[in-house]
Amino acid sequence: MTLGMESDPGDRVSSPSEINLAPPDAVARRTKFLVHRVVPACALLLIGGFAFVVLYWSLVRFDAYVLIAEVVALAGLGGILLGGLYASERSPLTIDHGLVTFPYRFRRKDGTRTNRLDLREVVAVKTVLETATTMTGPTTRMTTIEQGLTLTLGDETALFLAKSRLGPRALELLEHIAQLHGVSYLEDTKKALLGPGSVRFKVLRVQRLDGDALILSKPVPSHLRKKTRRVDPGDVISVEPVQPAYAQACYLVTKTDRLRFLVLASEVDGAGLLRRPAWKTKVRGSAAS
Repeated sequence: MTLGMESDPGDRVSSPSEINLAPPDAVARRTKFLVHRVVPACALLLIGGFAFVVLYWSLVRFDAYVLIAEVVALAGLGGILLGGLYASERSPLTIDHGLVTFPYRFRRKDGTRTNRLDLREVVAVKTVLETATTMTGPTTRMTTIEQGLTLTLGDETALFLAKSRLGPRALELLEHIAQLHGVSYLEDTKKALLGPGSVRFKVLRVQRLDGDALILSKPVPSHLRKKTRRVDPGDVISVEPVQPAYAQACYLVTKTDRLRFLVLASEVDGAGLLRRPAWKTKVRGSAAS
């Protein structure tokens, strides 16, 4: 189960050079601290610990001091490995006027490796929204959701651009890239999330109304990692009637923070929410007539 987002339909780009992305300051500071402070400190622990073990072992013998040094060295090694893994897996990428800089290198069709990509090289895109299962033990498995675009370059290199790499503006950027090649990432994911597959929109129930505000039965997560059960009309871009394959008739609510979720239509209509002036202008589709 997943939650999606939607960008303003009028927010379009006509050239890759109009696409830019800089990581949030907090993320940039965290990555810089990790790479320039934590990893070097762990390297010093690793080198110092092993050097002490070698010298002390050659001069004296094995005792508690050697054991402590080995623990310190192993801690340093673990810090380097975990820090490097985090930096490669979680570090955001940047886009400067269509020039993408990845935090890792990828292999091109001719065998060369690079961490840079000019979006002008992309000749085709394909929306990816699927689950992947990895065995984590003899009887246990972990299921993850892969979301993003597969980019095909002019030299036939295929590259996956993951939504998780793009931060809070992920779907806006993916939609911009897709639109340049006649594809709508948002429409593709909307159809998939409303379909019978295992990846779906979250279906929420109406608990009550507080003035014009909609109070949900469960909190809604956002890309700022905050949760709230209150949805004010000013926080909503659109409300669209839809029929998911896995629930009763619903309304697809799109918030200004690009979050999408479903609310049961029977409860929304029963509360008379969409007849209120503050909400009436938000309705899209057949319910607007």
